[in-house]
Amino acid sequence: MRIFTLLLLLCALPASFEAQESLPVEISSLYSKYGGFEFAVMMMDRDEWEVYRAWEGYDQSAVIAVIERHQSTPEYLAKKESRKQQRLMRSGECDCWIEPSESYTEITPDMQQFTGGAGIDVDYSHGPLSLPFNFNLFGIEYSEFYINSKGLISFTEPVIDWTPEELPDANYNIIAGFWADADYRLTGDIYYRITPEAVYVNWVDVGYYNNHDDRTISYQVVFSEDGSIAVGDGNNVQLCYESMQWAHGDVGGTGGCCGTDPATVGVDVLNNQDN
Repeated sequence: MRIFTLLLLLCALPASFEAQESLPVEISSLYSKYGGFEFAVMMMDRDEWEVYRAWEGYDQSAVIAVIERHQSTPEYLAKKESRKQQRLMRSGECDCWIEPSESYTEITPDMQQFTGGAGIDVDYSHGPLSLPFNFNLFGIEYSEFYINSKGLISFTEPVIDWTPEELPDANYNIIAGFWADADYRLTGDIYYRITPEAVYVNWVDVGYYNNHDDRTISYQVVFSEDGSIAVGDGNNVQLCYESMQWAHGDVGGTGGCCGTDPATVGVDVLNNQDN
């Protein structure tokens, strides 16, 4: 059996080398740097992803398959469940947090659109999603919205911008739940629920760029039609922060903090004032 196995390995080596040699130099270099295609998918930075997506052999479905395999491993699922149990233990500490249930939709890798930067599970948007009511933001009514991986709800376009801007000078029509450089490859999910009166969006146990899960954040945005009791007190937007352990990605920061572009929260309309 050992001889047979060894022969199989020896026979497989030339094919492996041939496949590696047939790749463009820049792609072969990426695979060599990270130890192969699957590790590259999970670890490449934005500049490397731009090179990789420009390659004519780029296959997004293969990338999604790698991420889905990683997220189905026992180790990943165990960590996800452990973080959930920690949230549930803290449930009495945060009155506004609504734990996502089976009635929520999870934005899985195959549902992610308008990807840029580091792509799937890092820099993406989902939408447009239709609203069952007209949402009023500074006198402008919207009938659809986008959910963005960087902690934004946007209303006229998807927003894939990993550098937070100060309000009221942002260049988008947005609700900034926690506009920061999030990274979902090792940890983190986005869930949403649309009801006749309100929309609930939860960013849960989200890590930070580039590929960190030592600190996570969980927060929620609720927005509603005017007069809805879902938010109450005459408001139509609620921001809720369950657990916040980082505020800055690696671009300009270290260890989840201490950089020039920390997270931004609030609401803004292009060429208008924040609230």
